Amino acid sequence: ATPAELEILAVLWPLADGQALRLGEIHERVGARRKQADQPVPAVTTVSSTLRGALAKGLLTEVRKVGDTVAAAPKAGAKQLVTSRSPQTAYRAAFTPGQV
Repeated sequence: ATPAELEILAVLWPLADGQALRLGEIHERVGARRKQADQPVPAVTTVSSTLRGALAKGLLTEVRKVGDTVAAAPKAGAKQLVTSRSPQTAYRAAFTPGQV
């Protein structure tokens, strides 16, 4: 995992079982961590790209979050191309800290 991916995982690891965060929530928490460390806040597009990379590596799982309800993300069919995220898309860490 890259340092940026580990930073996102560090934001997701403290969540209770069954919880997930959306892109905006992850960006907000990463930004707060960076400000606390007196480092520049990444752009939301940077966090989005990092999420995609971590998802491709299997470090994250993608779910749907509506209110406080989290459910499995629908799978794209063989002939479907998913080109954008739903506002309901959220993420969870696929591994615990000791596994990465």
